[in-house]
Amino acid sequence: VEDEGPSPLEVEQWLSEEIGFIPFDLTYSNLLDIMVNQHAYVHWFHQFQLETTKAELSVTDLFFKHSGGFNGIIKRKDILANYPQPNKLVVLELTGQAIMEALEQSAAVLSLNKNNEIDYACNVYPNTLQPYLYDFWGGITFHMDLTKPVGNRISNIFVQGEKIGLTNRYTVAMNSFRALGNDPFPMFKHAKKIQESSLTVPELLEQYIRQYYPISPKE
Repeated sequence: VEDEGPSPLEVEQWLSEEIGFIPFDLTYSNLLDIMVNQHAYVHWFHQFQLETTKAELSVTDLFFKHSGGFNGIIKRKDILANYPQPNKLVVLELTGQAIMEALEQSAAVLSLNKNNEIDYACNVYPNTLQPYLYDFWGGITFHMDLTKPVGNRISNIFVQGEKIGLTNRYTVAMNSFRALGNDPFPMFKHAKKIQESSLTVPELLEQYIRQYYPISPKE
């Protein structure tokens, strides 16, 4: 008799298993606002990647999800809803120049509309192909000026309080798909790979949440 695999009930039970408990609100409901003003969930995710890999910097995206995050009891389905891809976690060695180019690429996703409000570039220029992949960076600070032309919007980049060196090399955690360096992020393609996880990012998230945010606090 062939194994028919888990039943729908078994799948639902697996998805509904409680993994951990986060005692603060990490939910968001406006993707564009997060791009402009940052958010606690993004900071938390960077913390997860940095602590897991011991890299200096962290990069992630939100898969075009306009709402998400965690609050209270976290079930396995919540992890998969926030991170629906089976990517691995990779650490690349990048030059400061490559990091600046990547920041400029993400800045190109945004633009100022006719009301001088920050908007998606594809909305401001609807009949022109515009970039749409936006990465969030952690462990780094910078200034973005959308009044300047694409490619010249990023300045004052600092890593751990020191101004970035364009020829310096930094370890950067990101998912394995982004690390491939597909367009529009070719600056990642030929970077040295320092490490790659054996587990997927959802599996690592589950492991991290179980360790640091258990349902029953340790005595």
